[in-house]
Amino acid sequence: MLLALNGLLVLTAYSIIKPVRDSLILAEQSAQIKSYLNVATVLVLAAIVPLYGRLTDRLPRRDGSLGCARLESSFTIPREHASSQAR
Repeated sequence: MLLALNGLLVLTAYSIIKPVRDSLILAEQSAQIKSYLNVATVLVLAAIVPLYGRLTDRLPRRDGSLGCARLESSFTIPREHASSQAR
């Protein structure tokens, strides 16, 4: 659930930021510069993504389920506390 929410937030932010970025570029520069910047972005990402993959392969993996369990437990009320409140 958290992964889906994170993906939704990233895509929403990208869909908001990209038109703003493009309009700022076109306000200052020509459309030709914008196309060159798009190519430069692809080239930079083509170099960075494999490097990031190698870096993450070297790092130890963590059990993600423990983090989710801790997050869920922080939002729930313990049964003992809830039953003492009801009395």
